Amino acid sequence: LLMNMMGMMDKGIYYDDLAKKLEKYKGGFGGGAGAEMRNVNNSAPEGYAYFISSPEQWTPLFHFINTKNPEGDNVEVSELLECPCTPQRDINVENGTVDGWVPFPPFGTCNAEFEEDENPSCELSTYQGGWRCCEEGVFLIDTDKTDTENLPVDTVFGTFSITYIDGVDAEDTGLKALDGSAAGDLTGSLMTNGNIEFDVPQCAPGTAPEDCVFEMSTVQRVGGSINATDDELLEIPYMVAHLHYGGIDFSTYDNSTGELLCTSKAIYGNGTEPGNENGYLVGMTPCYFEGDDVPVMRKNDLVRHVAR
Repeated sequence: LLMNMMGMMDKGIYYDDLAKKLEKYKGGFGGGAGAEMRNVNNSAPEGYAYFISSPEQWTPLFHFINTKNPEGDNVEVSELLECPCTPQRDINVENGTVDGWVPFPPFGTCNAEFEEDENPSCELSTYQGGWRCCEEGVFLIDTDKTDTENLPVDTVFGTFSITYIDGVDAEDTGLKALDGSAAGDLTGSLMTNGNIEFDVPQCAPGTAPEDCVFEMSTVQRVGGSINATDDELLEIPYMVAHLHYGGIDFSTYDNSTGELLCTSKAIYGNGTEPGNENGYLVGMTPCYFEGDDVPVMRKNDLVRHVAR
């Protein structure tokens, strides 16, 4: 069994020079906030907000996965949420494409440790499943074995709620501007931005559950970029990780001092109601900081990420 996982730490970051960051106000919020993040509060921390210049429309982007497997997998947690690549996917290793398109990021962007371990998600030639096999209209079951034409069609609805302040210039509110794009990627390093996803190998037969823990770490810059010259000063009032089923926690440390900045822990459901499905990862615990406890670092300062 290989389990696909995203190991990322999102940071709500405040830039101290608003004039330099006017381009950031073009807008864009979110990024992979899927089923694993349903019980995460995505509100900006007190005293902060996302600034957007002259918004003209809101355009939510939803990605729904139907886990009603007609093949009957009889498992507690559906593997379809990890987007297995089916025989119908047209994978061209030479061109680096899946169904004719080049994924972003392209394959070959894992850090040296993941590459040395030959993690299947790092190369297209060994890729078994993940978000690159999960485009719009793609079936996650073998359609040669199932007559999809006669399957029932579901109508699905979603809501995307945004609280905003209208009729006043954002810079006159006294709020600080956030940039939610800064994120660390466990598969990245100082040399590469990362692959976004990786596989978790199965433990050897007979391994006790408490000993079956896959742990990886990496060192990256606070801003999540490989740019070593950008030393802009940042405040970090908020941090939360993004893991998939099987994940335990994600910790971030100040690499120069060893200080623990945040441990974001996986929350698993124990019921039947939506958002609390038994066995599913339904949320991550966030870290909020206030006052003198808000970490202040430069974009090119180093942090160490550890995921289990």
